[in-house]
Amino acid sequence: MLSAISLGSSSDGNSLLVLTKKTRILIDAGLTFSKIIDSLKYLNIEPQTIDSILITHEHNDHAKSAFKLSSQFHIPVLATKQTINVLKTKSSNKSVLYKAVITGEKFKINELEIKVIPVYHDAMDPVGFTVKYNEHKISYFVDIARITGEIQNEINTSNLVIIDSNYDTETLLTGKYPYTTKQRIKNYGHLSNEIVANIILSHPNKHNVEFWCAHLSKENNSPEMTAMTINYILKQGRCTEKVIYKILSRDTISQIWSSKEEKQLLIPTVGIPLTDELTQYREQLSLEQLVLFDMNLQKAVEIPLNNVEPVLNDRNNSNLWRVINSDSAESYIIAKNMNITGIDGIKINDTIWTCECGDFIFRCQKLGIPCKHILRILLIT
Repeated sequence: MLSAISLGSSSDGNSLLVLTKKTRILIDAGLTFSKIIDSLKYLNIEPQTIDSILITHEHNDHAKSAFKLSSQFHIPVLATKQTINVLKTKSSNKSVLYKAVITGEKFKINELEIKVIPVYHDAMDPVGFTVKYNEHKISYFVDIARITGEIQNEINTSNLVIIDSNYDTETLLTGKYPYTTKQRIKNYGHLSNEIVANIILSHPNKHNVEFWCAHLSKENNSPEMTAMTINYILKQGRCTEKVIYKILSRDTISQIWSSKEEKQLLIPTVGIPLTDELTQYREQLSLEQLVLFDMNLQKAVEIPLNNVEPVLNDRNNSNLWRVINSDSAESYIIAKNMNITGIDGIKINDTIWTCECGDFIFRCQKLGIPCKHILRILLIT
């Protein structure tokens, strides 16, 4: 299964995580170092398990954290030779592991096939990338100013397209930027909402592709303007097919995209035997729910069994447990088919489960997913 998660996309920074069960790569590392590390930690991914960092061009919002990630975790940085030469002028760190790729050629990172695509942008030697795994393909074209025939062909044969949708034309032209800056953005810098909307409209396989609109300008665009433009052009073009597009957040992790809904662990975890009850429950989850479930599952098995104790009633039979956190020594009550005042439970098959921890109340409950404490109980009962 091929999956992708945006860690954030804007003029302040861009980074995309692409992963299979065996391989993990970052495309661009323009977010701050701490933001990338925190995002990977949230996904239960150790940074040293990243196989490669692919850099599209040398601008800071695409490359600024590549140096520290590479030197600290021994991750190779892949870019064209000209881009590497510029990157070396930005950092004197001799421990960065550079590897040159050639525009127009393909190469492999484990089971992933990567193709380097030339793009128009105001950088030394900018490129986009396609990532192919089996019959599924992701195209990444962020910071581009034109759609060439080659780029159009790659988009038309992709299942996920991450594409620059930087500005609303009217907002840019009437905005505060100097005339020269406006012309640079239009002619050499980025794509407009209108261009992206027409790319979506003209796609020959709308039923088999998802578009992620990326790199929205704070000054000349907004999620609302992007969505309004796409919807208007699709309507004017009399599009009757189902179209899936999403607008990436500037600073938060996106939902996960996956090539198909295989019910394997999205965040690979070895040696966790699921009960029949949990297996049945997991089969019914959406991809968004799955990624949270699997992250919580990995955290659950790290809770020692001696940190779990039943809370007995006068019949020595209870549907209450106490789980103690190893790191903080705090304890939380977990209830099965019993009320915890002020907290709504979630239904797992035919059973209602509730936990008083903050993660359950503020995150897991909203998606109907058990927290790590509930999962710890379910794994042993």
